[in-house]
Amino acid sequence: MGYRVISPASLLLTSLVLAHGVTQAMTQKAPNVIMFLVDDMGFNDVSWRDERMHTPNLQRLRDDGVELNQLYMLPKCTASRAAIMTGRYPYKTGLQSNQVFRHCKNNTLPLHLKTLPQYMKDLGYSTHAVGKWHLGFCNLSATPTHRGFDSFYGSYMGSIDNYKLEFTKGEGGYDFHFNEVPHWASKGHYSTDLLTQRTQSILKEELSGGGGEKTSPVFIYLAYTAVHDPIQSPSRYIKHTKCSHIKDPYRRKYCGMVAAVDESVGNITSTINALGLEDEFLLLFASDNGGAWAHGASNWPLRGHKGTVFEGGTRVAAFIHGKKFLPRSPYAYNGLLHGVDIIPTLVGAAGGTVRDDMDGLNAWQQLQQNVSSGRTEIVYNLDTEGEMGAIRHMNATSDFKLVYDKYEKLDGGCAGWQGEPPGAPKRPAIVPCPDYMLFDLSVDPQENDDVSNKFPAVLKQLTDRYSQLKKEEVKKPYYQCMKMSKPHITGGAWTHGWC
Repeated sequence: MGYRVISPASLLLTSLVLAHGVTQAMTQKAPNVIMFLVDDMGFNDVSWRDERMHTPNLQRLRDDGVELNQLYMLPKCTASRAAIMTGRYPYKTGLQSNQVFRHCKNNTLPLHLKTLPQYMKDLGYSTHAVGKWHLGFCNLSATPTHRGFDSFYGSYMGSIDNYKLEFTKGEGGYDFHFNEVPHWASKGHYSTDLLTQRTQSILKEELSGGGGEKTSPVFIYLAYTAVHDPIQSPSRYIKHTKCSHIKDPYRRKYCGMVAAVDESVGNITSTINALGLEDEFLLLFASDNGGAWAHGASNWPLRGHKGTVFEGGTRVAAFIHGKKFLPRSPYAYNGLLHGVDIIPTLVGAAGGTVRDDMDGLNAWQQLQQNVSSGRTEIVYNLDTEGEMGAIRHMNATSDFKLVYDKYEKLDGGCAGWQGEPPGAPKRPAIVPCPDYMLFDLSVDPQENDDVSNKFPAVLKQLTDRYSQLKKEEVKKPYYQCMKMSKPHITGGAWTHGWC
């Protein structure tokens, strides 16, 4: 075996290059970060998958960035937001239920868990939450400004009328706040416009002083109330050319709401560019779960919808953009990622580290180099009481997913495929839904064929693994509706201080 002789000159040059790289790493400014989180947007609700949708700004960022082809969230929004904020699977924090936080119950994101904005603050960031919280508010300590955010502008709960800014279920009540008090002046204005304007204000206030030189980086968590129902948008997005060509009335109206989000992202990036800081930002865009097909969303060609552990309920449209920080972009990243990976990855991009006991992994270097994320297993969810869960195990030779779903069976059916584009064949509903299903995602990402009979050894391996994971499950706390939560007691608005 021969050895290559390295000259002293080569050694010196190598040392200089390495030293220069270390110096660059030490002196490079941390990125400003905006995380755009859309509510209930389907896998197929973007123009690069369904050309009928109007998302030119999102497509421009995706085409110039890194598309996250295999990013997974939880089936519903509270659990997904908890995973993003803590880096822990919800079944380990008692938040695994397929029932989201209700308005009148005294539930909160566990107060002892360190959150994403708290990690960012440790790294010198100013931190701001804009939009939907949905992680508890009955006590002041559970609200965003007490969970790591310097400011909060938005709603506490899961669903509001986009103009009245009132809770759409039960007792109604105003749900729009600035920091810790109701912000009545926002009433009557369209929610997406309000969140856009607030984000633009933060950018100008934080980054335009001192001749354009920022004193500290900014982290903004922009969680749209769109495109959750009620499906509402100004008529300008539905008429004329943006969505008027869509024949299905539900899809056309839904398209208008998506178009409003797209315009919002475009306006925010225009503000960044006007500040001369387009190279100083890292932008992450994702949905919190799959789309709700009954309201016009589409997860085609994936199976399932919001609330299910099938691919359509959990695999989301997503990308990350920032060419200065992702020099290999544009490309499509096929590494396996989960919502729990967001906190360690963003903290890693900012130059920090997180606790070793997180379920999330730091995929920042893998994203920069476009190599495997290193993740071989994800837990879609695990809810023993709700009788629903799924796990996936991937290695060099196989990629199998186990689905345990008695929840759907109780509803009298099993999730199939909805939201097919014009001309696509409509697939039949699947009844009944077996307790356990096995899919080989390497050849069947649409979950057409249950192969549990074909691969009994794999089925046993994954059911054994599922049983093992159940031993780590934290029992869901008992929460109750409390009379003091009612908005008429607090002047017509939902607020904290009743638990």
